[in-house]
Amino acid sequence: MNSKEFFQTVERMRAAQREYFRIRSGDTQEKALARLGEAWRAGFLPFAMLYRDKTGDFDKGWKRFQREWANRTIVPCNCKKYFEK
Repeated sequence: MNSKEFFQTVERMRAAQREYFRIRSGDTQEKALARLGEAWRAGFLPFAMLYRDKTGDFDKGWKRFQREWANRTIVPCNCKKYFEK
């Protein structure tokens, strides 16, 4: 990514409305990624929220996926990588 693309992405990120999606076991990462892509194409900046039950436990398989979709620096890069082909 060159500097012009980087600053355009940052500007879009500042202007974009953020939308949060709950991710959890019982779902698939492919379906979650598809929902994030739909939000991106609709003009939102998608973020993933890791579902925790009443005791605070969560599915550890989703932690890495969530980490890549909850960081405001990484999310725009992931959106360009996955959804702007």
